[in-house]
Amino acid sequence: MSAAGWAVGTVANWGGAPQQGSGVYYSSPELAANAQEIGAQLGIPALETPGFTGVTVILGPGYR
Repeated sequence: MSAAGWAVGTVANWGGAPQQGSGVYYSSPELAANAQEIGAQLGIPALETPGFTGVTVILGPGYR
């Protein structure tokens, strides 16, 4: 993502509930355009989800 011009924050393993798939999660409508663009670049959906800070990418099982 950094090669595509995005600022990349912390990279870590997901510590929440097991995920069935991948997604780009964002916390407010102001972040929707960025989240949708990142999702398009990665080929995964962008979902507005309370509780996330900024834009968070979670790559689930089988992501390639």
